[in-house]
Order: sequence, then C-alpha cells, then structure tokens
Amino acid sequence: MSKEKFESLIGLVVQDRPLAEKLLAEDPEIINAKNGIGETVLHYLAVEDRQEEVSWLLEKGAEINTTNEFGNTPLSDAASLGYYDLCEFLLNQGADPRIKTSEGDAALSEAATNNEYKVVELLLNHVNPEESLQGYFSQVSYEVLLDKESQSAKLIKVKGLKW
Repeated sequence: MSKEKFESLIGLVVQDRPLAEKLLAEDPEIINAKNGIGETVLHYLAVEDRQEEVSWLLEKGAEINTTNEFGNTPLSDAASLGYYDLCEFLLNQGADPRIKTSEGDAALSEAATNNEYKVVELLLNHVNPEESLQGYFSQVSYEVLLDKESQSAKLIKVKGLKW
C-alpha cells in the first residue's frame, strides 16, 4: 500500500467519512494495512486519542489487537499515554490487555511505568485476582517500577507484583 493511500485514509476518517467509506469499499484491505513501522490507521488514531474515529474503524472491521513492529497494540499505546476513556472503550470492545510488546511489557506495564494511575487502576480491574501480575511486565520494567515511588508503582506493589 502506498504511503499516500494510508495517510489519505487517516485524514478521511477524521474529516470526510463518506469518502473514507468509498475508499474502503474500493480497497477493503486498507483498514488493516500497515505503514513502515507496522502501524495501522487504528494505531495512529489511538495515539491521537480519537475515540470516535477509533470506534468507526472498529465498526468497519479494523483489527483491535493489531500490533506494530514493536509489538504495541492500540490499547498499549493509549495506556502509555494515559488515555483513560479510550482505554476503557478499547477494553469494552475486546482489546486484550495481556498482549506484550517486543520488550515483554503489556498495557499495564506501559501505563505504570509512565505513572498513568487511573489507567493502571482500570487495567488492574481486567486482571483476574488469581493471576500473577508478573506476566504483564518485562524484567526491566519491573525493576524500574520497583525503584519508583509513584502512585502507580505503589498500587502495583499493593496488588502483589512479585518477581
């Protein structure tokens, strides 16, 4: 897919939905097409906190758990940026909070290391109380988190993160 077509879809989803629909009708595969770093239009709009556009893309068949070349999902990107409402929406739409990046971090780790406390609380509500939090953190992120005295770090520690 051409870079121009990818960028066109991003702009059209935001500014001209009927034209975006036409583009998708002509080339349905574009909905999950990836750019040079493996991002989809869904990734791009999640990073921009465009919930309305993200919702539209999901309605049109965008893959909610798609990963870029770093293993980031739209949820992990939104979590790292502290977009609570978007994270809640994505989780309600079936986003998997357990998917790990290439570094071994899930959305919970991304939010915690950036001290996005509200998002950490939200994501912890999607963890089975019997489940180990260890699976959500890489060794490096865990060690960094242990050194922090942030609200997020304290909450994670209280919830029982042990290595």
